[in-house]
Amino acid sequence: MNATVASSSPDTYHPAFNSEGDVVLVTSDSIRFRITSPVLRTASGFFRTMFDSAHPDPGTPLGEPSVISVDEDAHTMTVLLKVASGMRVDFFKTLPNIEDMERVMFAGEKYDMPAVMEAMELMMYTPTAKSRPLHRYALASRYGWSDICADAAIDTLDLEIDFHDVPAMDLEHFNRLLRLRSRRVAAMSAALNDKNGRFKGGNRGTCAPDGTHTLAQPTAWEVMKRYILYEMTIRPSGSSIDFADPCCVAVATAVCPKCPAATRPYLFAWEVTRRNIERILASLPKDLV
Repeated sequence: MNATVASSSPDTYHPAFNSEGDVVLVTSDSIRFRITSPVLRTASGFFRTMFDSAHPDPGTPLGEPSVISVDEDAHTMTVLLKVASGMRVDFFKTLPNIEDMERVMFAGEKYDMPAVMEAMELMMYTPTAKSRPLHRYALASRYGWSDICADAAIDTLDLEIDFHDVPAMDLEHFNRLLRLRSRRVAAMSAALNDKNGRFKGGNRGTCAPDGTHTLAQPTAWEVMKRYILYEMTIRPSGSSIDFADPCCVAVATAVCPKCPAATRPYLFAWEVTRRNIERILASLPKDLV
C-alpha cells in the first residue's frame, strides 16, 4: 500500500464514498473511496498507526485529500469501509461464496478491523460457508474460531479429501483433522473386531456358540468388516456405508452350509447387527485433539 498524489485524470468514485473525507483510497481496480480519517482511525488499528506516524505530504495541494493506494479490489473495500462507517451491508448478496468471505477476512486481518472480523465470524455459520467444510475449517483454524473449527471438522468427515484440493492452513491444524479421521477408523475397527463385544458371534468364526461347525474363511462377516473399514477410510462419517451392498446382504442372509437344511438358521440377527453398527458410528470420536 502506497501514498500517492492525486492525478488530474477523471476519477471513478464509489457511489457510497464520493463526497466527504480527507482521505481517498484507490483500489487495485482503480475505484476511489473518499472517507474521513477519524472513521479509519476508529475502525482500523492499521490506519490509526499509519496516521499517527505520518508526516504531511508536501506534494498534496492544500485542502485536497491524501490519496492512498491499497492492494484490495473495490468489492472487498466496499465491505470494509461500509462496516467501518456503520452502513448497512447485505452480506449474503455481497459475499455469495466463501472465496469472497476469505478476501474480506484477509483484508480485515491486515487492516486490524475487529468489527469486520466479528461479522466474518458470524458469516461462517451461513449455509454458503457450511457447504464448503474444508475451506471453512481452514479459515476458522486460522482465526482461532474454535467452535466453528470443531463444527467444520465434523462436516469434513463426509468428504473424500484430495490433497490437491486442501486449502492453505497451518500443518498442525491439518494434522488434527487427519488424526480425527484416523481415530474414528481405529475405533470402528476395534469395535468390529472385539471378540468379547457385541459382535463376538461373528468374530468366533463358527456357526454356534459351542463351535459346532467352523466356517470357511473369509466369512461373510469378515468381508463385511473390510468393506465397512474401507468406506470409513474414505469417508470417516460412515455415510457411504450401504447396508444394501452385497457384502452386507451376504451377512444378512448367511447360514451354515454344514448344518441340516431343515434346521439351518441365519447366522446373524441382521436388524440387531445393523443397529449395533449404527450405534457405534454415532459413538465414534468427534473432538479434535
